[in-house]
Amino acid sequence: MKKIDAIVRPNMVASVLSGLEDVVYESMTLSNVYAHGYGLEIRKQWMGNAYSVEPPRVKIELLVDDSDVDRTVLIIARRAHTGVAGDGSIAVLQVDSFTSVAEAAAWGRAAS
Repeated sequence: MKKIDAIVRPNMVASVLSGLEDVVYESMTLSNVYAHGYGLEIRKQWMGNAYSVEPPRVKIELLVDDSDVDRTVLIIARRAHTGVAGDGSIAVLQVDSFTSVAEAAAWGRAAS
């Protein structure tokens, strides 16, 4: 099993989720995050003073079977791509085990 972490623009989330409708995944989490990286800062000025703002992004976290990783990454990349710097990033991580809090609590009760 793999975990896919994708950071995308907020206006691209609906498109990405629409593309993922046919992908079978164990779990999905969406989080609002702020991106920091090369060329991502938004420069603004207020009362003559310049300042930078980190742009908002959405982090999509998915757990998928190994056989679905390539297809899932391709869907996210195609649906989130605008061609402008700051489109986001995708990371694929190995997951050794996954359980829900309820299942883990049940194990604890059984062991007691």
